[in-house]
Amino acid sequence: MRNLVVGIAGHIDHGKTSLVKSLTGISTDRLKEEKERQMSIDIGFAYLRLPSGREIDMIDVPGHEKFVKNMVCGASGIDVGLLVVAADDGVMPQTREHLDILRLIGVKRGAIVITKTDLADDDMLSIIDEDIGTLVEDTFLEDCPVVKFSARTEQGKEEVIRMLDGICHDAEAKDERKDFRMPIDHVFSVSGFGTVVTGTVGSGSIKNGDEIVVYPAGIKTRVRSLQTHTDTVQECSAGQRVGINISNVTTEDLKRGMIVARPGALEKTHIINVRIDHLSSSGRKLVDCEKVMLYTGTSESVARIVFIEKDGLEPGETGLAQFRLDRSIAPAVFDRFIIRRLSPQVTIGGGLILEVTKKKYRRVDKGTAEHLRTIETGSAEERVEELFRRSSFLNPMPSNRIARMASLGRTDAHVIIDGIYNAGNLMRLPAGLIHIAQYQRLKSVLMERLKAHVEKKPLDTVFPREEIRAMISSRLDCELFNRALEDLARDKTIVLTDKGIRLKGHKAVLNKKQMQIFNDIVDLSSNGDIKPIWRSNIEELSSKYGKADVDSVVDHLLDEKRIILLKDGSILTSEAYDKGMRTLLSSFNGCDGFDLGSFKDVLNVGRRAAVCLLEHFDSIGLTSRQGDKRLVVKTSDR
Repeated sequence: MRNLVVGIAGHIDHGKTSLVKSLTGISTDRLKEEKERQMSIDIGFAYLRLPSGREIDMIDVPGHEKFVKNMVCGASGIDVGLLVVAADDGVMPQTREHLDILRLIGVKRGAIVITKTDLADDDMLSIIDEDIGTLVEDTFLEDCPVVKFSARTEQGKEEVIRMLDGICHDAEAKDERKDFRMPIDHVFSVSGFGTVVTGTVGSGSIKNGDEIVVYPAGIKTRVRSLQTHTDTVQECSAGQRVGINISNVTTEDLKRGMIVARPGALEKTHIINVRIDHLSSSGRKLVDCEKVMLYTGTSESVARIVFIEKDGLEPGETGLAQFRLDRSIAPAVFDRFIIRRLSPQVTIGGGLILEVTKKKYRRVDKGTAEHLRTIETGSAEERVEELFRRSSFLNPMPSNRIARMASLGRTDAHVIIDGIYNAGNLMRLPAGLIHIAQYQRLKSVLMERLKAHVEKKPLDTVFPREEIRAMISSRLDCELFNRALEDLARDKTIVLTDKGIRLKGHKAVLNKKQMQIFNDIVDLSSNGDIKPIWRSNIEELSSKYGKADVDSVVDHLLDEKRIILLKDGSILTSEAYDKGMRTLLSSFNGCDGFDLGSFKDVLNVGRRAAVCLLEHFDSIGLTSRQGDKRLVVKTSDR
């Protein structure tokens, strides 16, 4: 029998705390102020062993309107809702609000307890029965058990216990297959032990010694010991109330609203995509960009609403939206939430978290609504494939991340992923998986970038790989990029060379302006004479034609090996360069050495040109300078 949490909800002073104390012997009013004011201010906890042997945790939530946010914090882990109505008071504002909250957070089973029956006669009880029937119509409490109870006489106590046993027998327990996570509702220090956090385990299980992370702070720590109720245990699982003694973290580092979870189980964010259920009792339209208080798990934050399909929601309507938060949270997909107005502070709705994201929604984003509907209503297989299909092609997706995004246990997710892979719809890479549709899109984008680069630089015939990858995104996975290039090369769309990527069939052709630049360069080189084109000459051409065009022609001529770039940055035509190299070898190869004057005379060039050419030959190892002379040390250049 898995653990369940029963929430005791209702208006202030309707006897919730007295009911729990009668059933369990535990007073949930633990704070000094609560005892002095005889009013619950914060959530309180107790536990009860039922006749069937099942042990349940009971959460007593405050009923006063000022402490509804504490009520929401306690309600986040409830499996079964027990709505309390006092016989001497009847249905009151917080009775309605608490019922709304239980419904909005997804409670499916529950019952009603009419308390203080010793203070009401039969006529009063009959009226209250009618009011309760009207209140719970079309809610999960319609047709539920109703038990009458008096804390003073304990009349009805056994009926309440039997009723709880029956309801809990059929209630759906939390999922132990998913990663462990637990929203923190209390933080304190115990002398001799250190920091302790408490909460209700939302999913998974945890053992002594396990590594955990406190989200969204990202604090890494380890479990020192575990306690449920008054017992020290070795392991805890979904649905249990647990105290976790953690190591190397102080109480100042932690607070209610944080979550302890398995490493990698959650992701912090300021943005979530949701489905909102706007209460019909809200009173006015919920409009685009309106700010509300958002409660999810035990956290609270201010959220600005950006609607995805509409410009707002009328009372009673449901719609898709994005929440942009004022602080980081770390929710899970399919977590429930509550929203309240900033002023006056009243509950106006709630709903379901469908996507944890970092991407702001824009009206031009097509398919977002359909995507979110698939996440909410699709099968597990449909959710997983949809997430792969919609994911960016920049980075492969690890299977554990998909499990988190699809709200699945890791084992279940792996089985589904294997099925999609075996059907030929996924590719595996060292960094993760990518959907075939996204891979095809990557290849299309790659070709678009190549063609755009050709249009921008038509004289380039080979493009460096990293330059093209950076044009797509510096975040693009290298293995994935190279795989796409290899596929395109096999399809004979591109050619891969040592220097980079060449578009199949692309040949550089000089336009009219570029031909003029080329002719000027040829004229400067004196038709094959050994006459370098100096950097100052190139600067003059740049002033005449524009630097970009001149650089483009020079780069093209270098790629085509029609010119040679010398060590000092000057240029020599290939014909002139080859002539200089042949003259050098035929005149001085095998001799004891030659000086600058001899080389200058043989080539019939000026001193500056001779120095420039010899220094270049030195740099490539063709010649070696020894004092004022040089030796030819090899018989080939370039």
